[in-house]
Amino acid sequence: MIRPLRIGLLAEGETELGKSIPYVTPQEGGKPIDLNSEGALHTLIRRELELIGITNCEFIQRHPSYKESPKGIITTGYSVANVKYVRQAVLTWKGVDLIVILIDSDADLEKRKREINSALFAAQSSHFLNDDD
Repeated sequence: MIRPLRIGLLAEGETELGKSIPYVTPQEGGKPIDLNSEGALHTLIRRELELIGITNCEFIQRHPSYKESPKGIITTGYSVANVKYVRQAVLTWKGVDLIVILIDSDADLEKRKREINSALFAAQSSHFLNDDD
């Protein structure tokens, strides 16, 4: 049996991520998210993957950063486009094959595009630094 495609998902809030956030303990980091705790984005991504023939996937809970661990919650919201946040999230995520980052445009589209490009660069450079799995 082939193991499932392991996906990490960063998005802005509970509406997109469902019950899989914000109450995540450090012990849950790296574990698959229970199907019943997945949100709307998980469902949409599953549907898109099925269209290209990928039916075996699971979403992986990321490890809280050192700043989040004492609080026991995963940071969400506007910070998803923050370069430092994205870099830390990617570095702490172990054992995933794919990380999806979803950020909406908000009011200032041009500013948001710059933030997204910076976050994407941070994610890619952090992923390559973390490519020892």
